[in-house]
Amino acid sequence: MNKLLLSLLAATPLCGFAQQMENQADLPPQKDQKLIREVRMEQKTGSIFWSEDFAGGWPSGWITIDSSGICPWVYSTDGTWGYFNGNNGTSGTNAIQSTSATNGFLICDIDSANNVEFGQPSGTNYNYLASYFEIPPIDCGTHSSVILEFEQKFRYNNSVSLNVLISTDSINWTGYDVSNGLANNTVSADPDIVTLNLSSIAGNQPKVHIRIGWNARVYYWMIDDMVLREGNENDLTNRSGYWETGNELLEYYQTPISQITPITFKGSYTNNGSNNVPNVSQEIIVDFGGSTVHTGASSPMTSVIGSIDSVTQNGTFTPGSGIGTYDLTWTVTSSDSTDLNMGDNSTARDFVISDMIYARDNGIATGTIGNFSSNTGNTFKIGNLYETFGTTSTCSIEVGVSSDATNETQLIYAEIYRWNDLNGTFDFVETTDDYEILNTDLGTVVSLPLIEPVNVAAGELYLAVAGHYGGTDEVRFLLCQAVEEQTVYGFNSQGNLVYLGSPRAPIVRMSMADACAQSTEDLELDQTAVYPNPSHDQITLEFELNTPVDVNIEISDMHGRIVSSKSIGTMVSGHHQLKLDVSDLPSGIYSCKIAFGDNVQTERIVVSK
Repeated sequence: MNKLLLSLLAATPLCGFAQQMENQADLPPQKDQKLIREVRMEQKTGSIFWSEDFAGGWPSGWITIDSSGICPWVYSTDGTWGYFNGNNGTSGTNAIQSTSATNGFLICDIDSANNVEFGQPSGTNYNYLASYFEIPPIDCGTHSSVILEFEQKFRYNNSVSLNVLISTDSINWTGYDVSNGLANNTVSADPDIVTLNLSSIAGNQPKVHIRIGWNARVYYWMIDDMVLREGNENDLTNRSGYWETGNELLEYYQTPISQITPITFKGSYTNNGSNNVPNVSQEIIVDFGGSTVHTGASSPMTSVIGSIDSVTQNGTFTPGSGIGTYDLTWTVTSSDSTDLNMGDNSTARDFVISDMIYARDNGIATGTIGNFSSNTGNTFKIGNLYETFGTTSTCSIEVGVSSDATNETQLIYAEIYRWNDLNGTFDFVETTDDYEILNTDLGTVVSLPLIEPVNVAAGELYLAVAGHYGGTDEVRFLLCQAVEEQTVYGFNSQGNLVYLGSPRAPIVRMSMADACAQSTEDLELDQTAVYPNPSHDQITLEFELNTPVDVNIEISDMHGRIVSSKSIGTMVSGHHQLKLDVSDLPSGIYSCKIAFGDNVQTERIVVSK
């Protein structure tokens, strides 16, 4: 998650109405997800005084605490044998890619244990199984600073905690959740690097007990390459950077010009060193088009050893009318102290100011969703909240469709709902026609025009959803980054409004314009052709205009980032051919938006080198 405090939405208008939470059904690993391999930053100081890479198998003296009796932590070299491992548990797969993975690692394979003992379906048969391992006491008596690091890989459902428990007497324990807010049904980074500053508990202690485990129902947790090291004297680590807008405090990765509003930047950092660090501040720098357009910083404060500090950068930022990508960098520093490990002091992100697209997702697919766990096989709708800050019209809804072959020929649609503050409900506003998914739509974003444009104004809240009609092979929609609970909503087959637990943002976007194109007649446009498509160097746009009109062209990648834009000027009525140079674009699928005055037509183009 981008934010450490997830209770911020309690201040929004939505907290007062009845609603229920739903989870996703258990799923095999999803082919739409892009896995990330995390790179460990080199420590310039801080010697290792204890380590375990499991080269000798299960370490001597380590104990397991398995209340179920069927799922202890074990030494492994072949990964998970669970039913949802991709081959129905016929062989081990998905082993952690840790530094020393070849000589083995530890795993708690909850999915395998439940499947062997209780079988399918998991939704009704699987039980929660509590399983831990404990390390014999470690002497930290000569170390005032104690940092625990290890590499992990995990996957879960039901928003469980991954617990690291620390004690100096084996009676009183301090716990840390190392899941980092990963969304349900998502595979973690491989490996995911855990760094915990235990100095306030373990520093100068002759006996430090470490217990690690969870109480989960499905999937797995693997651990390898554990070390205890001394911290650098001064070592600040940036944990997060994020932004908020409006009353709903939402992040938007694409914002149309009509919805530009002041942005507040926030973030968090931690002190992994052995000293308290005075005058610490987190700075935000915003770059656009190669120039810095905004800077801000949090108020200086002392960062205590092991603390996690959540801060707000002073002031707000309102983007200009320039269309394109805004690059953001958060950096934590001290004006009084030299950080001995600057490799982990910054976080980089970006957002896009677009001509039309309003998007909560970051465009990077991490999985898919086909239904709620209690609604399998039935009609289903899922989508995002959008707060509006200016007057315009919503013309269409863009929906991300997964690459599953079973999606082809199935029907989908989209709808818009407006928040009614008086009644405390989302009221239906408009829908699209049904759309039959084509083979060329698989793994892409499709645009569904609303039957009638929806006029929006500042101060309103909308829910845009994508829907399907159920069935054995449910349509699957693309999911992206993790977001806060009660910002992703949907409807089950009974028409009940529900929010998704531990949600990821679905690709359900609003496309806005001052005037919406309802047909080629409204566009005064007879026909558009795009060729050759695919192309490696040049694409021709051919069209026939019935009346003179201003023409503008914008090409975006599948993440929504604008890679090329061109103003053609006024074109007279008649037949036209425009040549587009795509020789500098890498291979991939792009969206080409051609604006004929206030009306826009979108064509999908493919660059193949």
